[in-house]
Amino acid sequence: MNSQSFGQILQNTRRQKGIDLKTASSETKILLKYLQALEEENESEFATMVQLRGFLQKYCLFLGLDFERQYALYRRDFGVSGPRKKIQKPAGRFSIPKQYILPLVGISIVVLIGLSLLINVVVSSLALPKLQLTSPIVLESPFNGFIVTDKSSAVLEGKIMDTGVLRINNEPVPTDVGGVFKTANFPLKEGDNRFELKLTNSLNREGVIVVNIQKVSNVDPAVFPEE
Repeated sequence: MNSQSFGQILQNTRRQKGIDLKTASSETKILLKYLQALEEENESEFATMVQLRGFLQKYCLFLGLDFERQYALYRRDFGVSGPRKKIQKPAGRFSIPKQYILPLVGISIVVLIGLSLLINVVVSSLALPKLQLTSPIVLESPFNGFIVTDKSSAVLEGKIMDTGVLRINNEPVPTDVGGVFKTANFPLKEGDNRFELKLTNSLNREGVIVVNIQKVSNVDPAVFPEE
């Protein structure tokens, strides 16, 4: 039984023929590092089993050795699994260290809450702003109609229910911190007295109440929305 390994046989045969590794590399067209790896039995230098087997076959042919015998010795010494390769993780996949999971969950929750609030603000801005008239009669925007009254004057009171600028007949009207407004006393002439209350938000969306106060003598107050 041959006690020599395949690498020792390769090296001893080359030396017996008086050939150095540099010459062998030049003659076989195999890089010097691979010939050294074969002789030193350093299988980790080879990327695949196919590469190792191909270089071994070519080197055996150059040295006049029986390739099948040398390959059998390699299998005896190292098994059939072939060169060991580093295990690489599939591209695009990664794992998060455990110590970072809890902070990332917290950050994600904060981001989701922030997005939810932002969406609510945007939705609120896109919706028509609301305002309410509480005197001389209770109405909410949007409204377009008329009121019949026998009063000689009217004070418009109400509340804005969304953030915005309130105007009555294009004139700005101040509101308090609660959004409540109250106008001066408007004298009413006989017939039509038109008032347009308009609340405009930052996106130029408008909530509008258009009310025509019709002064008629000896009549009970009443409100009639227009069709």
